[in-house]
Amino acid sequence: MKKGIAAVVVIAGVLLWKFVIGPQVMVSATNAMGAGWDDAKSEIQTEQRAAYAEGFKGVKLSGRTLDALAACTTDKAIAFLNTTDCSYLYNQATTSEQEHLAAQEKCFNEVGYEAKEMQFTLECTKKHFPNDWSIMEETLTGELAEGFAAEGMDEKASNALATCVVPKLIALMKTRKCALVNPAAQNMEELMLSSEDCFEDIENDEEFKQLFESCGPKNEAEEESKKK
Repeated sequence: MKKGIAAVVVIAGVLLWKFVIGPQVMVSATNAMGAGWDDAKSEIQTEQRAAYAEGFKGVKLSGRTLDALAACTTDKAIAFLNTTDCSYLYNQATTSEQEHLAAQEKCFNEVGYEAKEMQFTLECTKKHFPNDWSIMEETLTGELAEGFAAEGMDEKASNALATCVVPKLIALMKTRKCALVNPAAQNMEELMLSSEDCFEDIENDEEFKQLFESCGPKNEAEEESKKK
């Protein structure tokens, strides 16, 4: 009987190690080595890429640029999270996913992760965002068309005029080497410069005026016929 009890105790000990103590030791050891969040790299990078694609919708960013932005932010985020007590890993034998995520969110709030992530996003966008106004053509066209419509122009004419003006505007800004990204930006709101920043005296800028004159009603029709 004693031998049977001893066997049961040993078996229980093995099961306790296999399903509870062992996994917890692995979780603690990995987090203690500052590498717990490395296992989340693929997941975080996928989420970051999707966030950049959504945040810069209407901007013509290449897949390579989106990958670079996501990789940069992910590396910074993981490096930071590995210095905190926030755990990516958890022991499924003792903790439910819901409990783990709640603890994780509480820890994120305590270490100010949201502010850190915004800082990383700003740093990475400054580094990897193309300083080229041509990627903004769709956005500029939409904004300019809305401006024309607000001044009383009908929708069709607004869209046609904006479509004619914007490529010429971008070409002019490229000639003048106008920056798109503000290297001194302290937050995301300051990151993108305005096309108006390219023209010191927009009211008296002859080249700027010529853009609109060349795309007047008659010339606008000519531009459209060239595209066909």
